[in-house]
Amino acid sequence: MIDTIPELNGAGLQLLRIPAEVDVPLTGRVVQILDTPSMQRLRRISQLGLVSYVYPGAVHTRFEHSLGVYRLACLTLRHLLANESVLASSTTTDEIKIFLLAALLHDIGHWPYCHAIEDLRLAEFPRHEELARTLICDSPLAVVIEREWSVEPARVAELIASTRDGGAEPSVLRSLLSGPVDIDKLDYLQRDSLHAGVPYG
Repeated sequence: MIDTIPELNGAGLQLLRIPAEVDVPLTGRVVQILDTPSMQRLRRISQLGLVSYVYPGAVHTRFEHSLGVYRLACLTLRHLLANESVLASSTTTDEIKIFLLAALLHDIGHWPYCHAIEDLRLAEFPRHEELARTLICDSPLAVVIEREWSVEPARVAELIASTRDGGAEPSVLRSLLSGPVDIDKLDYLQRDSLHAGVPYG
């Protein structure tokens, strides 16, 4: 199955280097996702909001973090599909593509200072999960997902939403994206620590 997913088989990949000296594998269809206005806006959104006022190095972005989570998704899937026959035989190609997209797009709905504003519970501000669904399903991003990945954008949005609300059923892929130990946490704990100059662990 790894051979059918270009992001996992390693053929014809470009590499993009991000801190901490790691290479993110890029295919043409991943680059098309990254080039959408919805993804490019994440370049201007701080991962840690106002933390840079205390830790001046903590100026990394949601874009960098999204690339890091996507990279971990590729590494994790490559390992699990090669070594866990039950998972490999029970997971479809579409489920893998949806998972990779969800890893890359999991923070697409964030805006500047999102968590601080959401904590105020202001009715006039939609939750970032609602914005994520809109951006994934009703924007140029939806066209790229349908045309290049051949999956329904709504399924990507549903996987991202299910990681926030618990979803209808347990899923190995969902728990890899959001669980007690998941690829999102693995990336941001290391990345935030690196940029803030504060050791973690």
